[in-house]
Amino acid sequence: MTAKELVAALPEWRGAGLHLLIVRTEDEPALRRALMAHHDPEWWSWSVVKGLERPLERLGAQLTRDAATMLEKVQSLPEAMVVAYDLDAYWHDPAVARALREIAESDRPLLVMVVTTLEALVPVSLQRAGLEISLDLVVGPSGWPTTTAEAGWLASSPGLANFIQSRFTQGTRGLEWIPLGPGFEHLGGLAHFKAWAARKKLAWDPAYRLPMPRGVLLFGMSGTGKSLSAKALARFWGLPLVRLNVGQLFGSFVGQSEDRWHQALAKAEEMAPCVLWVDEVEKVLAGREGSAMTDAGTTARALGYFLTWLEEHQSPVVVVATANDVEQLPMEFLRRGRFDELFFVDLPDDLARGQILDIHLKEQAVKMDASVGEWESLITATEQFSGAELKAVVTDARFLAAERGRSVIWADLLEAAHAIVPLAKTMAEAVSMRRNWAQGRGRLA
Repeated sequence: MTAKELVAALPEWRGAGLHLLIVRTEDEPALRRALMAHHDPEWWSWSVVKGLERPLERLGAQLTRDAATMLEKVQSLPEAMVVAYDLDAYWHDPAVARALREIAESDRPLLVMVVTTLEALVPVSLQRAGLEISLDLVVGPSGWPTTTAEAGWLASSPGLANFIQSRFTQGTRGLEWIPLGPGFEHLGGLAHFKAWAARKKLAWDPAYRLPMPRGVLLFGMSGTGKSLSAKALARFWGLPLVRLNVGQLFGSFVGQSEDRWHQALAKAEEMAPCVLWVDEVEKVLAGREGSAMTDAGTTARALGYFLTWLEEHQSPVVVVATANDVEQLPMEFLRRGRFDELFFVDLPDDLARGQILDIHLKEQAVKMDASVGEWESLITATEQFSGAELKAVVTDARFLAAERGRSVIWADLLEAAHAIVPLAKTMAEAVSMRRNWAQGRGRLA
């Protein structure tokens, strides 16, 4: 709910007999602006600095800076709505808590709206006395929910965007904001994955009224561009990218791990719509089965919560998980409902290797005049190379050329390619097993 939606709903809620409303928000100025736009002279406001006042009257403002005194004055009014901005600092005072409970149980048309932060702890005595809601931030020019102050900073200095966005994950362990990287134009091959991304992008167009994608699992060989795909997908969809560092979510104290998982995923939902990237997910999920023997079941409980969240969350958080050894993942993690698609990222074929080499030559500013024969020779020499190994070919060729005091020529690229033993040959048995496992179990990316 936004601040404007809240203000629009207040008359109905007051008519229904609501007397105590606790509003959590990160953007108090937006709420004040929405209340002022309503222009209701009967609404009072209170702060510890100004006391109790409204546009046409100050009800002994100097005498009502004390929270208990203010609430006593409110209880004497025949009817009123009071927006209290600093009351959360006093609601643990027994006199203040009692006054709020009496107002909550009143049969007169009184409503006290306590404005507080998202992190404030509501006293147990008040948790069921009224209604507690959280306000959403409005999506700002950075593409993420932005406070009034942050929107003003961005309007004056767009260069502040990176600093503002990084603040969303500060203080949330295991969650990291990732600046958007290159797009699909810097990602060679993976034609089926790109087509899937283009089709799912229609979900962000309200004209189609399509369900939001839940996520995708990319599994396969190391160095084939799975992580880069996550970054490129976020840019292609125009969404912020946050990484879930699962290793940081496990603590040494009872209940700490579960709490960190809950906080990280709740924060990701606050940032929605966004892409949540979980890299090398099998390294953590693989230890789930033996958790009872090693950590009293902490890992199993925390990851059980994650699996439930994957299936049941309704926020537009798209999970992109990557895995090298998919066979280590539990069966329930792979089923439909948690992911829209499972893509096997294989070693690039001839066409994809040509695209990847061309991308790295341009990125490293290596200008080459190639004949068809020279290009085909390089494609053949790099058979079974991963994207990371193709990048190494270009980099090593630059070193060879620099050592010889000239610019890069095709002979340098071929020499560099012949000097590299690809992982597909070093670990030929493991690569073959993963390819065999992927047959019929996942779509080729």
